[in-house]
Amino acid sequence: MSDRETYVPGSANMAQVRKDGETWTLVLVKHLRHPPEKVWRALTEPAHLREWAPFDASGISATPER
Repeated sequence: MSDRETYVPGSANMAQVRKDGETWTLVLVKHLRHPPEKVWRALTEPAHLREWAPFDASGISATPER
């Protein structure tokens, strides 16, 4: 996204919030049509993440589930 000022988040109605002691985890489950390897790169590689994320990030801590 080139213009982050106009970002409008979509619904997160399937989101889960988990708390374990002082650690909070936000769980979002999305079914995507892209191959898992491509999605994983988009989520974990900073160069790919910057292309779509509406925030500045160096990476996301994520665990894939198949």
